[in-house]
Amino acid sequence: MFDKFPKIEIGLKRIIGNFTASTNTSKFVTTEPFITIDYDFLDGFIFNFDYRQSNYQNKTVGQKNTYEIANTTLSYKGEDSAWSYKITAQNLLNAQFRQSNSFSDFLISDSKTFILPRIVMFSIGYNL
Repeated sequence: MFDKFPKIEIGLKRIIGNFTASTNTSKFVTTEPFITIDYDFLDGFIFNFDYRQSNYQNKTVGQKNTYEIANTTLSYKGEDSAWSYKITAQNLLNAQFRQSNSFSDFLISDSKTFILPRIVMFSIGYNL
């Protein structure tokens, strides 16, 4: 049934973190809508796409951060061929960093992770 149509997944992920220690309360909320598409078309072509928007809030200090990440791949491998070709684009929207948090009994951590800039890569493969 899905051989002739793309597979599309759409969703929403929400993470709520509350931490209370003696006199301090910390509240973190992350909301992430996402979409992924996988499509096998013609004979040997495969298209993949994923997109995620992250809305991060540290409600305790009023800090907000939004970033979007999109990646795509188009590949081709003939049925009887040992050669394969692929073009990949990572971080299409050129996001700079992402923010996240974690907490334990002793530590509340709010971290910023820097993301590699946009990368477009062409690959050729040969199966022995």
